[in-house]
Amino acid sequence: MAPSFETPPRETTPNDDENPLWEIKPIPGKGQGVLATRFITPGTLLFHEKPLLTTETLSDPSTTEKDLARLLRALPKESQRAYLSLHNNYPGQGSPLTNIIRSNAYPLGPSSPIGGIFATISRINHSCLPTTQHSWNEKRQEFVVYAVRDIHPGEEITTSYHNFSNSSVPVHCAIGDAETVMKTPEKVLGTCRKLETIYREEGIQDQRVGRLYWDAFQICNRHGDLARASVFARKYRERKVLGEGEDSAGAEEALVFMRDPRKDDSYGGSQRWRSGVEDVPKDLNEVDFEKWLWRE
Repeated sequence: MAPSFETPPRETTPNDDENPLWEIKPIPGKGQGVLATRFITPGTLLFHEKPLLTTETLSDPSTTEKDLARLLRALPKESQRAYLSLHNNYPGQGSPLTNIIRSNAYPLGPSSPIGGIFATISRINHSCLPTTQHSWNEKRQEFVVYAVRDIHPGEEITTSYHNFSNSSVPVHCAIGDAETVMKTPEKVLGTCRKLETIYREEGIQDQRVGRLYWDAFQICNRHGDLARASVFARKYRERKVLGEGEDSAGAEEALVFMRDPRKDDSYGGSQRWRSGVEDVPKDLNEVDFEKWLWRE
């Protein structure tokens, strides 16, 4: 059965020493990795971690190695060991401390120039079909990782090192140029629908699904269709809550657009599909509702 994109009940249990969700072990061909020790459901908070150090003060490339050495000396011994034990993708190329940053840093927010190094999260390996989604939580000042699909005991916990979730990227980057979105919205919305089907069939459950719904939101909103835009904003928010947490910036932003899509800058290029939020049908079954939503 193809996986559903509906949001399941959320569980936010951090790793417990007495009943851990995961363990770090050597993985053939990958070095260290993270394996599930018991069954994990979508929406489970697996990691919430503050960085060992950040690149915020590393402004001069010519002194990066020396500056990193200074930052490391200021850390507790345990944190120093954690940093030095991380994988180096560039052995023998000089500047070993800098190369650890290059190999393991995560950006602290979408498009942020500042990276962070994490003792545990940096152990999670990449997959094009990841089992988790990661993000920087500005409120917590922590990096968080949530399960986005069922993970079975002994299965590797993976994430994608690529960023698909930046909602500030214009819609045409994903599904067509701005002129196409304005002239043939039916076509670009249909492209989103096809992509959703592909994601279901391929088992893709990470931020790409949320990004898809964000694009569909903008297409409908651009043409004044507040009813469908509000539904796509809800779907987008569900994915943000699932993969980033209720208190994430994306989830809170989407809540505003669910209630009034006009508050997003994409609203009102035309009134071709004009409708109100109150026009969302309430008496359709699931199949017919999806047909209405995608204008099929």
